[in-house]
Parts: sequence; structure tokens; C-alpha cells
Amino acid sequence: MRETEADGAPLEGEADEPTLAIPFVDYARGDGLAIGPDQEATWSDPLLISESVGWVSTYRGLWGLYTQDPFAGEDAPAGPMFNRDGTVRRAWYDPVGWAGLDKVPPAAEMVDIARRRRHEIGDRRTLLHIQVEEKTAALRGLDLQATSIRNQPHLSALYQQTSHEIDSLSAEIAAMQAEITADNALLESLNRYEDHLLRGEGSPLRAHIRRAHTPAALESTHGSQVAELWAAISVTVLLVAFVLLFYFNPRFLTIWLVSILALFAFIEASVRGTFTRLVGSLATALAIAGTLVLLYEFFWWVAGAVILALALYILWDNTRELSRSRRARGVKP
Repeated sequence: MRETEADGAPLEGEADEPTLAIPFVDYARGDGLAIGPDQEATWSDPLLISESVGWVSTYRGLWGLYTQDPFAGEDAPAGPMFNRDGTVRRAWYDPVGWAGLDKVPPAAEMVDIARRRRHEIGDRRTLLHIQVEEKTAALRGLDLQATSIRNQPHLSALYQQTSHEIDSLSAEIAAMQAEITADNALLESLNRYEDHLLRGEGSPLRAHIRRAHTPAALESTHGSQVAELWAAISVTVLLVAFVLLFYFNPRFLTIWLVSILALFAFIEASVRGTFTRLVGSLATALAIAGTLVLLYEFFWWVAGAVILALALYILWDNTRELSRSRRARGVKP
């Protein structure tokens, strides 16, 4: 919302604003005005706001000029309680969860939680040991049974079933053994961390943050200046290039326009540091397009190869079944 004086005239400096303006990208590098201790500007007395404050809870709109920018480069912010669509912010009704601290235990309870977790894992490991012993005994019985009927043609179906049970049970035991090994390593880590806590050495305060946002390094200032310059001139350069192409060579306008857009995309990715990701995405898209072209051009060859492979598999499976049936009847091949 544009501010005005009492008589309705625009404030000084606003009368010269252009009617049509493209929102500019603001790069926050952390080197601007700082507010706080030992800074030029200090904190004033804090004012606690709550839902009882009228402007906080009753106004769900936006504060300032709504430019309707589809890229949200510059737009009016929402209030502290509501999102841009009028819904309540999670930072308002669940600030601890919004900050990612709901999973971080209080420092006074960390030792007790570590011990409780260690006992739970120890009990689970003991139960796994018991189950492994029981399943190992069952596996040995199945192996003995399979050995006794291995050369009995009239029990071939039972032999196949027993072999399948042996494979399944062996896989279960292997998974349990792997889980026991992982629990042993986890218990060692918990023991070390408990000793770490007992010595009064806590974790870093920002350890729970997975994607921490930090200001850009001073070494990247030059790159930021290039990005700012490109953000300022890119739209103008694109429009001028389009006009020149339309005026001098309209016959190949589509081809040149696609080429210019691709060039702009590469430049944009370069200044934003996403060039590698753009090249990977482009390579993936070209691979998919090439596969679709090959399928379209050689569809019947591909379909014929698939049908031939299916026919050979059916022949092989039927031959194997016939041989198995002959052995079950005691007929020599």
C-alpha cells in the first residue's frame, strides 16, 4: 500500500516511481545493517505480541504493495500470525516444532533418555538372540529332512517345498544377525555418548539443523555482483534480442528464439551456481527424448524382439517342467 500525505498527495520521492516496474532480486549476503549488541543500531525494548493484539489476529491480508509478481521477487509480506493465503503460520502455533527442536531433548533429560534407549535396544537384542537360536534349530531340522528325501522321486514336491522353506528361513536368520550386529554398534555409540554427556560435553546448539542458512562468504562477493548485474539486464537483453530477430530474420525466429532461451538458461545457471544441475537435467531429458525417438522409429523391431524373447522363455520353462515331470515318474531322459 503506497503511503500518502494528509491531502492525498504521494510522499516525497514516490511521485517519480515508474508505472511499470519489474521487481528486482535482492541478494541477502549478511553485510548490511546489523541490529543488536555492539552494533550501530541496538535493540529497543521488546514488545510481546499475542492474539489479543488486534492487528495481529484480526488482519489476514498483506502489508505493503502487492505487486502480483509470479516469481515472488518483491512482494508485500504477511503478518507474524498468518501465511500469505491467510492460514495460521506453523511458527505461530508450533514454534518449537517449526524450529526443529521438538525432537531435541532438554539437556537435563538427555542422560536418562540415552540410558532408557540403551535398555530398549539391549532388550531387543536379547529377544533377537532367542529368535535366532529357535530358527537355527528349525533350519537344521529342515536341512536334515531335505537330505533324507533328496533322492526320492515320489517326494520331489515335498523336497522342493522344503528347499524353499530352507531358503526363506536362512534369509530371516541372516537379517536378524545383521540387525544384531547393527544393535551392537548402536549400543557402543550410545555408551560413548552417555559418557560424553556425563562429562558435561553437550552437542552443538545447531546440530539439529540439517540445512542451515548462512550468509554468503566474502569470496563470493564478485559472483554476487555479477548475478545482480545479470538480474538487472537479462530481461532487457532478451526482449531486444527478440525484436532484432523478428526484424532482421523472421523466417528462423523459432529456432533462434529457442537457442537464445537455452543460452539464457545456461547463463542464469552459471551465475546462480546451478550449472552442473542444469547440465544433468538436460542430459536426462535428451536421453529420454532419444529413447522415445528410437522406440517410435523401431517400434516393430522392438516389439518383435520382446515377443521372441517371451517365446524363448516359455519354451525353456516348458522344457524344464517336462524334464522335472519325467524324473518324478522315474523315466530316464
